[in-house]
Amino acid sequence: MFETKKYLSPGLSGAFIGAVKIILTALLFLHSSNFALSSPNSDWIKTEFAKFRIISGVEDIGKETKIPLGLEFYLFDGWKIYWRNPGDAGFPPSFIETKSNNLEKIEWRWPAPMRFTLDGLQSFGYGSHVVIPLTAQIKSNKEPLNLKTTLSALACREICIPIEEILKLQLPIGTGAPSKFSKVLKNYENLVPTASSWPEFTLVSSYLEGTTIILNINSSQKFIEPDVFFETMSDIHFGKPKVKLSRDHKRATLKVSITPPEGSVSVEFPTTLTFVDKGRFIELNEIIRPSIISKSTNAQFWKSDSISMTIILISFLGGVILNFMPCVLPVLMIKLLDVSRAVGQDRKLVRLGFLSSAVGIIASFFVLGVIAVLLKKLGVFVTWGMQFQQPVFVTISCILILAFSVSLLGWFKFKAPDKLMDSLSQQTPIRHNQAIWPKMSRHFLTGVFATVLATPCSAPLVGTALTFALGGEAKEIIIIFLIMGLGLALPYLSISAFPSALAIMPKPGAWMRKLEIFLAILLCMTALWLLTVLSQQISLNLLLLVICFISLAALAILMSRILRSYLLISISVILAFGAVITSNAASFLPEQKRSLVADDLSTKKDDNLNWKVFHEEQISKYVNAGNTVIVDVSADWCITCKVNEKLFISNGLIADALKSEELIGMKADWTSPNDKIANYLMSFNRYGIPFTVIYGPKAETGIVLPELLSEDAIKNAIKAASYDK
Repeated sequence: MFETKKYLSPGLSGAFIGAVKIILTALLFLHSSNFALSSPNSDWIKTEFAKFRIISGVEDIGKETKIPLGLEFYLFDGWKIYWRNPGDAGFPPSFIETKSNNLEKIEWRWPAPMRFTLDGLQSFGYGSHVVIPLTAQIKSNKEPLNLKTTLSALACREICIPIEEILKLQLPIGTGAPSKFSKVLKNYENLVPTASSWPEFTLVSSYLEGTTIILNINSSQKFIEPDVFFETMSDIHFGKPKVKLSRDHKRATLKVSITPPEGSVSVEFPTTLTFVDKGRFIELNEIIRPSIISKSTNAQFWKSDSISMTIILISFLGGVILNFMPCVLPVLMIKLLDVSRAVGQDRKLVRLGFLSSAVGIIASFFVLGVIAVLLKKLGVFVTWGMQFQQPVFVTISCILILAFSVSLLGWFKFKAPDKLMDSLSQQTPIRHNQAIWPKMSRHFLTGVFATVLATPCSAPLVGTALTFALGGEAKEIIIIFLIMGLGLALPYLSISAFPSALAIMPKPGAWMRKLEIFLAILLCMTALWLLTVLSQQISLNLLLLVICFISLAALAILMSRILRSYLLISISVILAFGAVITSNAASFLPEQKRSLVADDLSTKKDDNLNWKVFHEEQISKYVNAGNTVIVDVSADWCITCKVNEKLFISNGLIADALKSEELIGMKADWTSPNDKIANYLMSFNRYGIPFTVIYGPKAETGIVLPELLSEDAIKNAIKAASYDK
């Protein structure tokens, strides 16, 4: 066995070791140079009036592809830079040229501005120190970011000096650890107005009187110096608002004079409103429309405290209109049956019966108002018909409607209220005619039933009244709801006041039994419709169980009539209760499984290839690309939505435009609760659906269509929002 040894001469060994040292030194130098060049901030660019740079909220690129950045300014001696809307003059900071690897785009977010005057012009911007938050969308998190961009800005004091400088920032690949600038960036991100950044704020009303925009605003905390900034696609000049505060400083009226470009204002125009008040701020999208009543010397005559006679009239007529909406058709038929039964009765009984129904309606609206106040105090976004987003409420409504239906068929009668009233009136002397009151309870329940079926409906006047009510304080909510209830109760009150009008009705006879059967069929169809709503809120297995429980309950009631067994009625009640529990079974699942079920349901709904799923952040992308976009917020429980869908959205102009890809459609399904859709509605200060908006290159903030659509309104909105062809 031989062992072979290799030897290096001392000269070669020294040369080898020296070369290794040189290579290691070079690598160490390059490595340290790389760290020296890679920093979470660019170098300061200094001028005689300001210094500025780009800062990063992270030390390096981690797993995220969105990098938090900021454009930091220090301005000297009263110098200002401009907001995204500069006002009467100037232009905002922007990057006019960007030569960067691994960069897809940069998004700007603008903190709340201040108002300043320069040479008599109103301008909006920032002074002293400000950081404008940026978000850099990178192509890959596996490559470094070498940002090189040219900043263009305008700094003003007595004179204005343009800025055009190159800024450089390098971020290597790493863990995405927060940098020393992360806190200051977060602070300035919190200064960016959103639709929910001032929870105590409410825009009660906004309208145009001549060439003056009037904004009525409320806050649970006192106003100090409220101000508002307008942004619109039109070349309208907006003056500085004149502010009038209430005695408690929790209400304010802002009057803003406008100067239209051609001396006249269009019927309505969309605008983005940014309200600020000493550290508080909010951004809302609003449609400015002319007021219904023109300003006159007698304006105060038409006002009662904070609620104008116009709103009172709108609320009352909105309640009246609910009587004629499709979703209230079964209630109208029940009213007709009540009228037919009342023919030939004593006028006193007729009056009391219809008055009881009216009281039932008004009391129900009062309860709805109280619930709305309580939910709003708890921070819940309250809307008209929101209870139909809950599977439990839909199931209970379905069971009650079926109960009314089988009662009309004669399978059983509602005896509990009568017995209860009998027991309560046993000690009452005969002269009080206690036998009347059990009958009145049934009329009262009819009024409650009418209110329940009316809540999924909306109409133009209803939407206006609800916007005023739900956007106000407790007093406004209660008053407006009571007035709407009074409008819905008008037919009952009319017959109660003039029972002789029943003389025109045909005499009672065999036709009444046929009418009862017809009404029962209508109510069954309504119950089936509610089951279709429920099918969009729970899984198929749960839906089948609910239907099984309800069917067995109905069978038990039928058998109870045949066998005359009260035990079967008790069993039917237990089965109905089982249906209610089953409809809410998903709430007992763990949070993760609940979200999976919700995703599965939403996936099933998106079966129309012409409509895209609603993502608010995608709207601006489509519009910036020159597209016209329609956003339709609807729900399966909203009958008015279904009417719009059938007449104008699934057919005709919109359907043709979607098929030809001239129009991009986004469907926001609000059948079940959805925070994104709720926030979207809140940004427009809306509290009910249907809600349809048209966006386009000429209407980036959107044009809101009326609740009841028309072909002319759709055509005009698309034309106003799109580029001329």
